[in-house]
Amino acid sequence: MRAIPNHRFTLLISMLSTVGLSPLAADTLEDAFRAPPSESRPLTWWHWLNGTITKEGITLDLESMKRAGLGGCYLFNCGGRMPEGDVRFMQPEWLAMMDHTIAEARRLGLKFGVHNCDGFSQSGGPWISPETSMKELTWTATDTEGPRNFDDVLAQPPTKEGFYHPIATIAFRLPRGGPLRGAAVRGSLAPAELNKLIDGDSKSRATFEAAVGHRVDFVFSEPRTVRSLSIQGFEPHRWEEDFPMRLSVSDDGETFRPMGAFTANWDFQHGGIATVAFAEASGKFFRVAFENPITVRIGEIELSDAAKAHFAEAKAGRLRSRGHGAEARHHAAYPGPDRHRNLSPDLVVAKDSVIDLTSKMDSGGRLAWEVPPGRWRILRIGYTSNGHYVSPATEEGRGLECDKLDPKMIRFHLDQYVGKLLERAGDAGGKVLGTVEIDSWECGIQNWTSGLEGRFRDSNGYDLMRFMPALLDGWIIDAPDVTERVLWDWRRFLADQFSQSYFSQAADYLRQKGVTYVGESTGRQQYLYDVAYIRNSDVTMGEFWIDTGPGQGVRVDNKVAASIAHVAGKTIVASESYTASPDAAKWQNHPFNLKAEGDRAFCAGVNQFVFHTFAHQPYPATGPGFTFFFWGLNFNRGNTWWDAADAWMTYLARCNHMLRQGRPVSDVLWFVGEDVPNRIAWRDELRPELPRGYDFDGCDVRGLM
Repeated sequence: MRAIPNHRFTLLISMLSTVGLSPLAADTLEDAFRAPPSESRPLTWWHWLNGTITKEGITLDLESMKRAGLGGCYLFNCGGRMPEGDVRFMQPEWLAMMDHTIAEARRLGLKFGVHNCDGFSQSGGPWISPETSMKELTWTATDTEGPRNFDDVLAQPPTKEGFYHPIATIAFRLPRGGPLRGAAVRGSLAPAELNKLIDGDSKSRATFEAAVGHRVDFVFSEPRTVRSLSIQGFEPHRWEEDFPMRLSVSDDGETFRPMGAFTANWDFQHGGIATVAFAEASGKFFRVAFENPITVRIGEIELSDAAKAHFAEAKAGRLRSRGHGAEARHHAAYPGPDRHRNLSPDLVVAKDSVIDLTSKMDSGGRLAWEVPPGRWRILRIGYTSNGHYVSPATEEGRGLECDKLDPKMIRFHLDQYVGKLLERAGDAGGKVLGTVEIDSWECGIQNWTSGLEGRFRDSNGYDLMRFMPALLDGWIIDAPDVTERVLWDWRRFLADQFSQSYFSQAADYLRQKGVTYVGESTGRQQYLYDVAYIRNSDVTMGEFWIDTGPGQGVRVDNKVAASIAHVAGKTIVASESYTASPDAAKWQNHPFNLKAEGDRAFCAGVNQFVFHTFAHQPYPATGPGFTFFFWGLNFNRGNTWWDAADAWMTYLARCNHMLRQGRPVSDVLWFVGEDVPNRIAWRDELRPELPRGYDFDGCDVRGLM
């Protein structure tokens, strides 16, 4: 286990640098300013929609892009909420449309690229089986008490996609403590509503209307000790907003002593539990209080006298909070009890008490074991598919996401689609068809693959199986600090494995094929968010939206993409530009009201706009035409201002080009630390604060070294 600090490590380094323009003569630079080169022109997503594709429409689309001043497009073939057409993904007629597209892009001098799979998230297709898909840990727990002869079949762990593979069967001596039963519940809601919090059904949720104050009191007849609580079924999950919940204790129900603050704002979309730890306190009354600015619903709240790891599920990579920096924001805002606190030995799992029983269980799950004296928990541990399919895909392109911890799988996946397109393109591959993009991570959690325990042992020098009670059950192993360090190692290891086995493998494959890898792996949905992922990209990419509100507009991932590009010496910083929700789109936008947002993106370091989105218009009909469902800026040849767009496109190209000249200079280098998740923040979030007039770039360990 690595020794890690108790708080995020921030490093500020003064950077002494000089601005140096690339060796362009002054007149050449002025000429490029007046007439920006084609490689600086903005690009656009181009969506083919559910098989409704025509050669005539392709030609008209591409010619209109050229006429409007765009430099090219990236193709996304999508299914979903559109009538089903006859041109089906990767079938002969579809491939003929691709041939026609490449020929027309060559004729018009347009850049052309593709997303790496059907849909827009993330990497997979019908060629991926459950065995080669993304995988997650699954387990069952069986409690027993010794001494006794245990001879029984352990329950099969839950599975997805009909796939299961065993890892190990272990047992450990159960510490003292567990859920506290028998409390009466009262508070700011009616009794029937409050009772939903303790009925054992996380799907029956108590509704708390937006209010300046809510409380839930747990009242016991005798004093009880609380060391943790768990919460389930909280909704809605707010990506960039949060409010604290507070636990306090009282002896008389009148005077309360604070125990600590926490959040319930986790992504419970697929179930799960969030565990919160506290320094132990005793009393007859325990109050959970909060002020919620929006209406929220909560499934279950359960108090416990068991000592557990704080936010154990998130720290083990099993629970998420979406948004920039993901769970890192919660870890920083709600650090939990002192990790160096002393706990009685009977409250923790002794590492040496964890027993490997794998050899004592047969292939049918029957375990034969002489149970030593005491209370024991048996964990039957395996892995299954995470069950996530690429989306929004056509029926022909729909399939499971590939395993992102197995370096062979991303290469196999790319061979099935990108490789075949490049081979078919012949001499246009790597030239006309010159870019492959991997979009934002919208494929859930992966925390296992075959042989991962051996890779962890090789990387960290100790056996992970002894710490499975912490990863799967949240128990403290030996001491709180030991457990925190193991969970830190686990997150760091997983992030490194994603970088090595997925992102860098994709980059290496594409470079070998002679195409540019554009990576949008800094978005709000990134699992185990690590700024190092995007370093693998040839072109780093953020995104910005027309929408307003927390986390919208010019998002911080543009600063991430720019920082990593600057530190790594990359020239182009792209951004998925002007994405919009239905309310922000509606054909109501135009260059005048869009320009200011684009200027803000330039100030964040962006120098390549990629519009979201141009929907393929298969027919020459008048009117607005097709849209990409209801998402994105309505940016296509059906727009009323399309024929006047060249002036704006030229302005954007001029800005793109000028911002690529010279060398970026920042005053400060901000090191995000080694913990995962991590994030590069906006300037006003840095601590210590930067003086007015100073700016920074953020970096990861590799950038620092």
